[in-house]
Amino acid sequence: MTSADKIEERLPPYTYLEGGQWKGILFNILRELARKESFCYNIIRSPDNKWGIRFPNGSWSGMMGQLRRREVALAVGPFALSEQRSQAASFSEPMFIAEQRVFYKRPDFEPDLAAFVKPYTYDVWLYIALASVFIIFCVWLVRTVSDGGNSTGVVTLFSNSFKWGFAVLLAQSERMSPTGLSGRLVGSLWILVSFIFITVYKSNLKAMLISPKVHIPFDSFEELVAQDEWKWKVVEGTALHQALRDASPDTFYGRAWRKNSGFYTTNIVSVNHEMARGDYAALLDSVLITVYMGVDFKQYGRCRLTVTRNGFMKLFMLTMGFQKDSPLLGAANRM
Repeated sequence: MTSADKIEERLPPYTYLEGGQWKGILFNILRELARKESFCYNIIRSPDNKWGIRFPNGSWSGMMGQLRRREVALAVGPFALSEQRSQAASFSEPMFIAEQRVFYKRPDFEPDLAAFVKPYTYDVWLYIALASVFIIFCVWLVRTVSDGGNSTGVVTLFSNSFKWGFAVLLAQSERMSPTGLSGRLVGSLWILVSFIFITVYKSNLKAMLISPKVHIPFDSFEELVAQDEWKWKVVEGTALHQALRDASPDTFYGRAWRKNSGFYTTNIVSVNHEMARGDYAALLDSVLITVYMGVDFKQYGRCRLTVTRNGFMKLFMLTMGFQKDSPLLGAANRM
């Protein structure tokens, strides 16, 4: 009699419990294997509901421990291959290849009170301010010369020039305008420059409002480890857990392990709820992340979660586990 194992009641698409029946890709393979090899099986759980990691004394927890102690003939898993696991049990040919990614709450759009000045850089704003001062001075100078010492005072001319220069810059009407050929040439040049400035400003501002930028706190596991604002967790008893725990302290993974905040379960509902609150970021394989995000979107009708573009441990091969020298291993590999 052959026994298979299951970590959580919902780990689609690999394994999941629905209507009292185990389903998923791996259980379809198990049923086909049982049909071809003509054997029966009972489905049991690991006592601690874990895949299994090796302890310092050489023993194993979870499903790996059951295989090592020959309490079960095979374990559905899925298992991520590692050198340590290969020494304790046999594994089928990889059925899935996935990479690990960071899974966390989608960043929110934050109001920006300074957004109205961001269509231009600070250098451009400085050049515009200097150009405005220069044009206003030129208009005032031209009008002062053309006035020929008439009754119009210097202060009044400067005030009119100032109001006209900024009225044009802001696309507002102004009764007073430069006179004379020189004044009209300077005025026409400023109107053209202001038109270009306003057109580009409006276009950039509209683009910012349509597609606002969102602050991304990190976009890789390396960036997650480098920051201190977000906590992160792994699933206990996984190959990733053991790889991080057993890494040399002076390596990146060793330094990363010292900053982890504990463990989380693979229950989709609870994990999604904790993620949406921003409690922590989770390390998970890319296939399961897609499923988790799909379940959450179906439930809430919007994207509350996101994932980093850059993954790590890219050749994360997932297989089924067997006892050492199991006769079923060859049959499973031929399927």
